[in-house]
Amino acid sequence: MNFEENFEKKMVEGNPKDTVNNKKGLYFYKHGKYQEAIACFDKAIEADLNDAETYYNKGIVLKRIEKYQEAISCFDKAIKINPEYVNAYFEKGSALFALGKHQESIACFDKAIELNPNDDYIYSRKGIVLEDLGKYQEAIDSFNKAIEINPRHPNIYTTCGIILLNLKRYDEAIPYLDKAIEINPNDQAAYVAKRNILQLFSLPNG
Repeated sequence: MNFEENFEKKMVEGNPKDTVNNKKGLYFYKHGKYQEAIACFDKAIEADLNDAETYYNKGIVLKRIEKYQEAISCFDKAIKINPEYVNAYFEKGSALFALGKHQESIACFDKAIELNPNDDYIYSRKGIVLEDLGKYQEAIDSFNKAIEINPRHPNIYTTCGIILLNLKRYDEAIPYLDKAIEINPNDQAAYVAKRNILQLFSLPNG
């Protein structure tokens, strides 16, 4: 008996069929076997049409293989079953962003924030969308909310510093870049951005 057969045997013992297929689907997903994972989640859905988690799990796999519209459909089904499914809103927002649907993406992140206002990662993702729209101050505001929740959130300080550098708000950029370097002394992007600012001020006048 190979490992996968042994895994299935152990899962079957004392577990409903939909639970077995859900766990098998997660196993296949973690091992990069995406089509097999989808097939398992489909079987789990057949066994229980009202399990939000199964639709969510299938959506995650579809998103991974860049079938964004199909993933969104799964997240919508999960949300219909459980209107307070924060992760489903978050992942739907991410899929919408991948499709270039920025405003719809922000609406999903806003709903996720409404349901869970203490998740720094949601504010961070919203900030990325706002930055992509060129709404730089709103992006910084969203990144700052993430920092309030998690002062050591990775990459945000560098991102804010670079945005402020590009906006020529140099005095505001430096503290973000210094913090980025403090958190990660190997953050080359932060070093380069800070060096660029210092070089601007070291140039001779005229």
